[in-house]
Parts: sequence; C-alpha cells; structure tokens
Amino acid sequence: MYSCLLALLHIWGLILQHTESGLLVSGSSVAGKMWSSLLCCQPLTLSGHHRRVWLPLHDTISGVQQQWTRLQRLETSWQQTNSHLLLNAVCCRCTCRSVSIPCSEHFKLVTVLGQPVTIRSWLLDGLPNDSLSIDNAIVISKARRWPLMIDPQGQANKWIKTMEKKNQLEVVKLSGGGDIIRQLENAVQFGFPVLIEDIGEELDPILEPLLLKAIFKQGGVNCIRLGDSTLEYSSSFRLYMTTKLRSPHYLPEVSVKVTLLNFGITREGLEDQLLGIVVAQERPELEEEKARLVLAGAENARQLKEIEDKIIAVLSSSEGNILEDETAIDVISSSKALSNEIGHKQQVAERTEKKIDEARAGYKPVAQVVSVLFFVISELAAIEPMYQYSLAWFVTLFEDTITKADKARELNKRIENLVSHFQYSLYVQVSPAMPW
Repeated sequence: MYSCLLALLHIWGLILQHTESGLLVSGSSVAGKMWSSLLCCQPLTLSGHHRRVWLPLHDTISGVQQQWTRLQRLETSWQQTNSHLLLNAVCCRCTCRSVSIPCSEHFKLVTVLGQPVTIRSWLLDGLPNDSLSIDNAIVISKARRWPLMIDPQGQANKWIKTMEKKNQLEVVKLSGGGDIIRQLENAVQFGFPVLIEDIGEELDPILEPLLLKAIFKQGGVNCIRLGDSTLEYSSSFRLYMTTKLRSPHYLPEVSVKVTLLNFGITREGLEDQLLGIVVAQERPELEEEKARLVLAGAENARQLKEIEDKIIAVLSSSEGNILEDETAIDVISSSKALSNEIGHKQQVAERTEKKIDEARAGYKPVAQVVSVLFFVISELAAIEPMYQYSLAWFVTLFEDTITKADKARELNKRIENLVSHFQYSLYVQVSPAMPW
C-alpha cells in the first residue's frame, strides 16, 4: 500500500514539474513582462517628451513593483493548492518533498481557502472560535456534498440555526413522520435551507435524491424527484445534517454521499474557545480592535485587487509604446499613492495584531486549566451515566467565575484568582452529585 502511494506521489510530482505556470497565466504574467521591458529602458535613448514621461513613471513602477511580487507569490500558492489538499488527505510533508511536490512549510487550510470577513461572520453567528471548527466551516462552504456533522455538544447545530435563521431555516427530524416530506418539498422548491437533527447511523431512503443531487432538466427547468413527486429544484436550497452520537459508525455507502465532519470538542479547541471568552470579558477593547482590523484588512485587500485589475486591464489593452498612452500613465501614477497608503495601513495593522495576540496569550494559563477540568468531569460518565455535564453548562459556570472572581491589577494575580475561584465553583457543583 505504501509503495503504491509513493508511486502515485511520484507521478503527481512529475506532472507538476512539467506543468508550466502558463496554466495559471493571467494578466499578471503578461503585465509583468511589460513592466520588465519598461524598467530596462534607458532614458538617454528616449526623446525629450518620452524622457519627461519616463522618469516619473519609472519612479511609480518602483513603488508598485511589490504588487507584482505579491501576485507571483499568489501564483506559487495556487500551484501548491492541489499539493496542499493531497498533503492534508493522505501523506506527510517530507514524503511530498521527496518526490518534488511543491508544498509550503506551514500548511493551514484557513490560509488557503479562508476569507477573514466570512470567518468573522461565522464566529458572530456562534461558530466555536477554534481552528478545527473554522476548518470544518470552510469545508462546508466549499464542498459539493451536503454536510453530516458529528455534533455531541450541539455546537454546530446552534451555529447553523443562527447563521441560516435569516434565510427561513426549516428544522426537521427524521422521526417527524409525514411532515418531513412536506417540509423538504417546500424547501426544495422555494430554496429554503433545511437542518435535519438527530441523524442516526442509517439515513432515510427519502433523502437519497437530495444527497446524490439527482437533478435533471424538464422543460428547461432544473427538477428533482422526491418520493412520488417531481419538484422544481431551487439553486438556493441547502441541506445540513447533525448527529448527537459521539462515535457513530457510518457504512461506506453513507459516507460517500455526504461530507462527514467531526464538530466534537477537543482539548485544544475548547482552550481556544475559553481564551476568547475570558479575553472578551477581561479586555473587550482587544476583541473590538481585532474585529476592526479584520474589516480593515478585507477592505485593503479589496482596494489592492481593484488596483491590480485596473493596471492589468490597461496594460493588456495598451498598444504600441506605453509612454505615449496617457490613460495608462495616469492609471499607473494614481495607483502609487493609494498602494503606498494601503501598504502603510497594513504594516500598522500587523503590528497592532501582534500586540493583541501577545496580550491574549497572557490569559492562556486560565484556558488551559479550565479546558483540562472539563475533560476530567466528562470522564465521570464512565462511572455512572447520570454524571454528565453539558458544555453549555460548563461555559456558563466559567463566565460566572470571570464576573465573581476577585479583581487584581497584576495579571498573574488575576489569573490565580480566576483559576482558584473556578476550581472551587466546579467542586461545589459536582461534589453533591457524587456518591461519597
């Protein structure tokens, strides 16, 4: 099996080696060549008028040249995307490099496919603020198959309900009898999202056409057959499924029809969530500033994209000597000031974000201790099933501790107060239920 995988990786590497970046060639490559040719011009060989135009234009190009470097990095990143997906799925980084498959040093799904503004919107809708949950949400937004989420703590369920509430979400259960058919039919026709809760290890056959997306054309309209009815299929329709089972065993014929995702809480994930909670209450100005930076960064990226598109369009349509094209010169010159301003804003934002992350890290000891305690009391269910405590109850207890723990000016003292107060509160809550 391992030798077959290595052979597959070797073939993949050869394909990537012989695939020129021309497959990804956009205006950036063409325009880059035009920049190079212009930069190589010697002012002494130009006429008086061209020389007067060339000198400020050369200065402008030098200021904007970093944009082309950024585009080249983007092109390289795009080349590595398939390798990243392969890397994330089946193999380790060293294996990819041994067969010449390009891959980055530190791969994160959020850096390849994530959009900061979209992620912030998900977090506001109740998505848990940890890397695993964010990666799962990205997969849901990009995958072609409908998601089936393993959600024992109900976090994904809560997020989906909040996110899709404005779109008239239909919440159903497979045990609902005939109502589920009517609700699905309405949702499919009118484009409403549907959340099916408490899925077991087997799926109802009525869902088969939806899972397979068995759409066909009838009278020029997309249709789907659901039960005995043929319905018009709305492109706005979305289907979500959740299960409360902690370790479900789905047969292969079920797994290949859905995007199976695990939203079960992990120690690292809970630690990230608790850190966000304590910082939001202890230092709300940090969370507000970080949210502002996300929006500002997205706006800066949008403006840079507009500048790049405008320059590429002008250079691509320019004919003859670019020094005689006044429109191109005006566009390039006006972009310099804006790109410099955006670059300065980005530098300030990066420094500010670094300070915010350092301040957040000061509260990490609290999140570490509290997250460990949650998994400790979770193990009590192995003694007796009645000793079970929900994550929502645990988080509420932690928020109560932040409010009631003794204040302190020194951070270390405040952390000590938070930890001791929470440990005592947890003992008081759990101790009466134990058979001492």
